[in-house]
Amino acid sequence: MDMKKKGLLLIVMILLLTHLKAQNNLISGYVITKKQDTIRGFLMDEIDLKLSKNVNFYHDVSGKVPIIYTSLEISEFGFSNGRTFKIIQQNNDSVSVFSKRIVTGKINMFVEREKRSGNFNVHLLRSDTAFSVKLSNPKKKLFNKDGRKYTHTDKKYIGLLSLITDSKIKSEQLNSVKYREKDLKKYIISYNSIFENDFPSNFYVEATKITYDIALGLSFNKKPGETSFQIGAYMNKALMEKSLHLSYRMGISYHYWNSNNKSSIKRNAHEEYKLQCLSIMPLGFIYHGKKKEIVPYGYAGIGLGLLMSSDFVIRNFEKKGISNKLSVLPVINCGVGLKIRHKSNFILVEITPPLKNGVFFNLGYSF
Repeated sequence: MDMKKKGLLLIVMILLLTHLKAQNNLISGYVITKKQDTIRGFLMDEIDLKLSKNVNFYHDVSGKVPIIYTSLEISEFGFSNGRTFKIIQQNNDSVSVFSKRIVTGKINMFVEREKRSGNFNVHLLRSDTAFSVKLSNPKKKLFNKDGRKYTHTDKKYIGLLSLITDSKIKSEQLNSVKYREKDLKKYIISYNSIFENDFPSNFYVEATKITYDIALGLSFNKKPGETSFQIGAYMNKALMEKSLHLSYRMGISYHYWNSNNKSSIKRNAHEEYKLQCLSIMPLGFIYHGKKKEIVPYGYAGIGLGLLMSSDFVIRNFEKKGISNKLSVLPVINCGVGLKIRHKSNFILVEITPPLKNGVFFNLGYSF
């Protein structure tokens, strides 16, 4: 094993044996009891789905002894950043869960998460009256007619939107509203703007976290006489309130391969000796394990690659020149590795597929 490989492995071993203090996820906030008493302290920051069931409350920032509050003990809780949850129980609701406040104004909008991915209910409450409605995911029904199968989507939520807004919005605009949180939020904000003077409106902006990764890799198990390396830079966008594990990922990477092997020269041939690839990944996903001292992760994404290949041109057993060829091709970017906590950032250790031969061993930094 050469000195470069020994050095890389030594760095990894030192990092793995280093003990670094983990961060907690406490944010100052409050809870409101059933008796309408407000208790201030610190709340554990979790995803919306988990907070719909209960919240961990701490009297001090040390976070040693939590009090787990459910809908049986409290009616509302909120974080200092404006993220608020409240029990909104309609007449036909048998179970009380916490719903997240999205919009305030003449109509207040709350979202109730369900276990099934992507499903949610919406509670709309009028500020000037006690009237409220609950919107649910449209259900699709299959039916047969004249020997053919058809699908009908039940859009009861459109009628309920019209009912609670007193049909103040044009029917064309109302019918175009899809059952998506983003669309429903936009619709309610538009309605509330009409009554801004009497009912000041506001809306909650979901927290996101942007991180950046840079990594440099060398190829292991490559053939003698070959030189191969890569460098990459990526941006990750995490929707922290929806998932602590999955993030969007985009980036760019450069791969280089060169061979100095002196192969037997043929009479007439093109002999490949250098490859370069610039890969652009506009869309990908990265999945993290639980945030501990060492976090496993894996990512994958699709994109385009600009491949430059250089060949020696051989005629009558002699090298007559170099032929360069530029190609555009679809590429898949992927890799697996470990993130090792370093203060508030991470050291990256990962393995990625090669451009030509061997396997890339990468070291990097996430900040």
